[in-house]
Amino acid sequence: MSTLDQAFRQEFFSFVPPLNLLCVTNPSQQCVSNASPVRFNTVQTSSGSAISFRINNGEIQLLMPGIYMVSYHLCASLHSAATPSELAIFLTANGILVPGSMA
Repeated sequence: MSTLDQAFRQEFFSFVPPLNLLCVTNPSQQCVSNASPVRFNTVQTSSGSAISFRINNGEIQLLMPGIYMVSYHLCASLHSAATPSELAIFLTANGILVPGSMA
């Protein structure tokens, strides 16, 4: 690799932000009451320092300003088919609903 190629690569990668990634799961069954967080007990993947998380806590903190992609998947069932129920999962920022996050 030429010196020019090395200089270009170094310049290019100096603008690439570090990877910050968190993938957490909880394969156990949970009974979550109204307005309570879904708790995660297993960190599958974690990289970087911009995302904070504690095991068995429903709170994930984004510590640095930026644009984040948040993805989640949930399997749910009702305790009783005879009782009318409603299910809503959403993200909050400082206790306020994040627009477009409710599923």
